[in-house]
This record gives sequence, C-alpha cells and structure tokens, in this order.
Amino acid sequence: MNHISQQKVLEYLQYDPETGEFRWKVSSNGRIKVGQLAGCLELTGYIKIRIEGKAFGAHRLAWIAVNGEVGDLFIDHINGDRTDNRISNLWVATRIENSRNRRDQKNKRGARGVYWNKPYGKWQASGFKDGKLISLGYFEDKSEAAKVAAEFIKNEYGEFCPYLEAL
Repeated sequence: MNHISQQKVLEYLQYDPETGEFRWKVSSNGRIKVGQLAGCLELTGYIKIRIEGKAFGAHRLAWIAVNGEVGDLFIDHINGDRTDNRISNLWVATRIENSRNRRDQKNKRGARGVYWNKPYGKWQASGFKDGKLISLGYFEDKSEAAKVAAEFIKNEYGEFCPYLEAL
C-alpha cells in the first residue's frame, strides 16, 4: 500500500467529513484548480486521488486527514458503498474483517451462504468458521436456508457484517 502523511494530505486537500468530498487546496498542474473537486471514480468502484504521482483511495485519505496515519491497516466502508467517504461511514479493519463486510458475496441464487445441493435435492446453508467451510444444514425452502446462513454470519462476524441488520 502507498503511504502518505496526514501533513501531506492536508497540504494538498481540504476534506469535508460530512459529505466525504475532497477539494484541491493547491494547483499542482494546469488541469487542477484550487477548490475543484478532487478524485475520479475507478472501475473498482473506489474514488482515487493522485498526489505527487501516487494514487490513493479517497477513503484512506479521509481517515488519514481526520485520524492520522494508519500504516497497512484497511479502511472499510461500513455501508459497503465504496464512494461514500464520510468519516462516519469509515472504520479501521483487518483483512478478514474487511472481507466479511463485502456486499458482493451473494451468489447467483441471491443469498449469501446458500446453494442448491443437487445430490440432496435441497438448499444447503453454509458458512466459514476458523477458515473452514462448514455445512449449516439442508432445507426444502430457500428462504429458510438463507435465514439460517444470515443468522450464522451475523453471530460469527458480529459488527463486521453490519449490512445483515437489514435481513
């Protein structure tokens, strides 16, 4: 990961913690104007901002601007929206915690941790515990399997899976 100091971030950028937006404080080339919105949306869904030739995730810069340097820790979006860089939507996470909060883990059946088990002819709920995939049971009804999987994920991952509160 690229590292940058809080001093350097604040030298180049003004951060609004309520909106999550950055604006340029200096014009380092002819294309950038002071006060202009900083960053561009990448194909990954993250907003990236280039400072002195290096690209940084706006979420990391937001955290650094408010809280200081974070080293190699992950800065995660609580609501899963990679463009929502309000400080209230960001938290420090480990690699595992960050991966648990991913929004795109629903399978083609539409439920995370639920799969059609062809040999059994039933819906199977499953989840990961201590790095191993475990079966949570087989169900006639997909929604029952989804409920069991969601409850397991919520209990196992705790606060690092906040989007499950909507289930």
